[in-house]
Amino acid sequence: MSSNQLFERLDHDPRFYKYGSSFILNLDKVLKVNKEEVLLKNTQSLQMQRRHYKPLTERYQNFNN
Repeated sequence: MSSNQLFERLDHDPRFYKYGSSFILNLDKVLKVNKEEVLLKNTQSLQMQRRHYKPLTERYQNFNN
């Protein structure tokens, strides 16, 4: 199953965000989002892609409210 096919199944769930072509983020596992990185609760981080900053930040804020 490709990541696109998997995301199609998860798209209705607000916990998940498609981050580029290789990642599907579970927002339950995100600790912090800023302009430089996405910091995960397991201390790993992903470099923030400029095109994802605004939509990911909005989705993350809505998810946590």
